Amino acid sequence: MDIVCGKCGKHFNSTEAAREHRGNCKEDKENDNENFTHSKDTDLSPEEQERIINSIRRREPKKDESKLFNCPSCHQTSLSKNSTNGLYECLNQRCGKKFKKDNVFFKTNPNNSNEETLNVHNSNSTSTERIQVTPNIKKENVTITNTSIEIRHEGKPTSGSAEVTGYVYLNIDCSSSMYGYKLQQAKKGACNFAREALTKNYLTGLIKFDSLATLIFEPCKDISFIESQINTLKVGSTTNLEAAIYLSSNLLKGLSGPKAIVIVTDGMPNSPGDPQSSLKAGEIAKSQQIDIIAIGTDDAAQDFLKKLATRSELGIKVSSEKFEQSITSAVKLLPGTRMPKTKG
Repeated sequence: MDIVCGKCGKHFNSTEAAREHRGNCKEDKENDNENFTHSKDTDLSPEEQERIINSIRRREPKKDESKLFNCPSCHQTSLSKNSTNGLYECLNQRCGKKFKKDNVFFKTNPNNSNEETLNVHNSNSTSTERIQVTPNIKKENVTITNTSIEIRHEGKPTSGSAEVTGYVYLNIDCSSSMYGYKLQQAKKGACNFAREALTKNYLTGLIKFDSLATLIFEPCKDISFIESQINTLKVGSTTNLEAAIYLSSNLLKGLSGPKAIVIVTDGMPNSPGDPQSSLKAGEIAKSQQIDIIAIGTDDAAQDFLKKLATRSELGIKVSSEKFEQSITSAVKLLPGTRMPKTKG
């Protein structure tokens, strides 16, 4: 990598070094944001060059994540307003897309009535609907899911599989305290859960949360794909459960049928305003007819789990040794699969 300052001609071999040069260029003390380029001898594609240059121009995310919004492209809580050009820019380096404020999208924290509603539109996108195409391993069949489109062939629905009953998002804690054994247990339990959920006609999606909430995949039925994505999970830093619940709720909101969020954590959320902020996010999800099942271990507080869950019996604390088993068994607690209570 060879990055060149267009003002003074200085060369840099990393984005970090180039970012430090911003504002310190001797040739221009005011603004050097638009003047980085790559060496003419670079092997990088134009798209890769543009992505790297954009990452240099963007500032690092602020620690106060309440100032960030959900990005409609990568679904991370990483969208920040650029005071220079007035656009909203995604701080996730893998995304980096820019948006203007003229089409409705959800705020990260819609509960603060003192904040205006954020409206953003991706000028590169023609539709805000999410379409997911999931081929199986043999590529003999393709499943196409969309909340408002039905695909038909010769006048008949294309799907030959069992009818989908509901949708569930696993919210897996990937904070630093989950490192090692607990995350491995969570991964195994999540894979088992998705497989068992499919037998109950539930499609499973995955959101990981640490300092940010990240959509890994939307609800689907390709178990091989699900397992491969679950096994990529790695730990981050803090525990932003609030963002994960809001992101799950927004994605489930337009779907029909039973909907649920299964939270897997080893401790208490620690973003600004927690635990009340996460509990408030949970109350909003429940008001949208979304069931919440909360499974915790180690430092998770049982009282918190019971308050967060739809009903107290859906807030469960277990030992680390039973983490995998409890996640797998949560399928039995999904709406429509629970056994009715018996009197007496």
